[in-house]
Amino acid sequence: MSELDRAGLLLRVLAGVLDSVIVITPIALIILFVTGDFSLQWTQGVIFTIPYLLYLTIVPTFWGGYVIGKGPLT
Repeated sequence: MSELDRAGLLLRVLAGVLDSVIVITPIALIILFVTGDFSLQWTQGVIFTIPYLLYLTIVPTFWGGYVIGKGPLT
């Protein structure tokens, strides 16, 4: 893939959804086990924001500027 090739809108949206699922699923499972209740209200708070920001900061640092959903093949 040349440096001029860019991913289209649909591919970028799907990559964003994949990244969100990768972060949301473990957080949701931890909250379910700790509180015994599954609610989507936690996604608006710090419990979701901090791990997601850490994911978007740490993974590209170790993976050459890419995150899992937006890897070198997209």
